Amino acid sequence: MLGVVVDGDLDEMRQGKHAVLPEAYANRSFQLSGKPGSGKTVTAERLVFLLAKMGRRIVYVDCKGTDPDLAMRLSAACIAARGPGVRVHHFPSEPLNGWIGTPAEVANRLIATQDTTEPYYESTLQTAVRVAMGVHASQAAGGTVTSSTELMRRFDAAFLTRAYQGTSQQSLVADLVRDRQVLPGVKMRFAALFEAVAGGFDGTASYGDADLIFLSLPFASKADATAVVRLLLADFTHYCSDPSRKDRRGDDVKMIIDEASALTHLSDQIIDLAERVRDVGGSVDVSNQSFEGSGDNEDQRKRLRGAMAGGTILHSSDNPEPFGTADDPVDTRGVVVQAA
Repeated sequence: MLGVVVDGDLDEMRQGKHAVLPEAYANRSFQLSGKPGSGKTVTAERLVFLLAKMGRRIVYVDCKGTDPDLAMRLSAACIAARGPGVRVHHFPSEPLNGWIGTPAEVANRLIATQDTTEPYYESTLQTAVRVAMGVHASQAAGGTVTSSTELMRRFDAAFLTRAYQGTSQQSLVADLVRDRQVLPGVKMRFAALFEAVAGGFDGTASYGDADLIFLSLPFASKADATAVVRLLLADFTHYCSDPSRKDRRGDDVKMIIDEASALTHLSDQIIDLAERVRDVGGSVDVSNQSFEGSGDNEDQRKRLRGAMAGGTILHSSDNPEPFGTADDPVDTRGVVVQAA
């Protein structure tokens, strides 16, 4: 139950006087929006209970990290729904394995964590990550990377020059290391990312190994927390999409991103995630404080709204109109709910 129905015409979400989440909606992506203190996290907690009751796995990303009791309440909700045998995983204190996939897949996930302002540095960063990961010559580069420590060791001019000597990538590596500032700069970027989670990506567990995974970074800087969450979103997309990690159906999983607007430039990645996992048993709910906070520009905000196929759970808002207007029509059926 989400609350008591006061008014509305979305009959499929009504059960007597109560608003409920029909199982047909459980695999759809939702947007939760409302100003601070309007109850978005309470709604998310109720969704966790309902989803756990339906047998879904849940990955909860706490972007604010300001509520020390949130993990305990979510765990209690899952236990109430499914019993004491619920498996709960707390990241980063309980590490995940961030190195599952081919060298190219892992490299792309790492690259997705970084913002660059200059095309030259963007291309050199991508090249540095790919040669360190051994995308085109993993054996020449020293085998498969399985930890952040190993990746940091490879961001070294002497190591890469030696590893790629006599290979088709030798000339590319020579160009890369010629600028002596490039590799140290790339290394420092990823050192900050990995230090923020203190080995959090060097574990053995993955998303299929727990009923609830709770992710929170209360002490990280905004930049580091954004990079960590980007890597988690990219890895979650890979988990849902790769049949060797997750069956396409029968093991459905929901990611809830609480207060995504607390971090920087996540909207495009959330849109991509929602669209790529919807056909393979995955979905994503995202909360923000307003329509304006749901994206960096108007087009992005509308695309995010469209990607949330389940609709918007709108809480108290000073500007609700953009969620459905006459000149930009969407399905505006709904129910008005009072928390109970």
